[in-house]
Amino acid sequence: MKTSPAFHTSAAMQGFHAEFRNLDDYIRVITNRIWEGRQIEAIRDYYSNPCA
Repeated sequence: MKTSPAFHTSAAMQGFHAEFRNLDDYIRVITNRIWEGRQIEAIRDYYSNPCA
């Protein structure tokens, strides 16, 4: 599956912590932490209140 070039930019994302390189990285990292890493309590750090 090909992804959009916008997902591969190295520019910092405005409004996001500097640890995340781009939107794709953000989604992959938080998904890994919350679901695969079983850190369910971290959901409140990344999702808005109505979602958590």
